Amino acid sequence: MKLDEFYSNKKDGEISATEAQSLNEELAKISLNDIPLDCRALVADYLTLALNMQSVRKEISPALDSLLSEIQAQG
Repeated sequence: MKLDEFYSNKKDGEISATEAQSLNEELAKISLNDIPLDCRALVADYLTLALNMQSVRKEISPALDSLLSEIQAQG
């Protein structure tokens, strides 16, 4: 799943496991400034769930955790 698709997801917020893994990979490569201001809460909510459910590959978990921390600090 591409980031722009995630930002405009109209499927009641549901994404498949495959889409989630693709989204995780994309999110692990971006910085806070790459996320539109109006989408940061959405990304933070998604990352919180993904990290809490431990559904993120260990290799990219630190990058996603760092991104979540940056979003929360901007709060």
